[in-house]
Amino acid sequence: MSDKVSAREVIINALAPDVSNYSARHAQRIKEVLGPWHAKYADAILDALKANGYAVVELPAPEARGVTEQSEWPVPITCTLTGGLRTGSRGGAVFIRRSDGRIALDGIPTPLPTVDDARRTAAALLAAAAERDSEER
Repeated sequence: MSDKVSAREVIINALAPDVSNYSARHAQRIKEVLGPWHAKYADAILDALKANGYAVVELPAPEARGVTEQSEWPVPITCTLTGGLRTGSRGGAVFIRRSDGRIALDGIPTPLPTVDDARRTAAALLAAAAERDSEER
């Protein structure tokens, strides 16, 4: 995913006016003048969200796993012995059970070893919930 952009960049791009009808020179000048303001507004928006208890979370993409190629959201988990990340079949995963459509965890310990593990698990759970929401529509 080399085209990945941050939440801040997404906000900056959303604030930017459509300059496609302007000459290249004029469009560049508009970006030069407004760009710093858009960055300032994006920072203010992110700060206001955080101050009011909101978190901006990038949802991970699912991966097909196993013989059934069931969608799973891998969750790297910190090894409590080595401090390294367990990934792949040694890590954890969030998935949607085919039998009843419920969201389930596999290989994710409780309590979670680190706050980063909690963040990765939360993001995977939110991604699975978003997938379920889209299936129900």
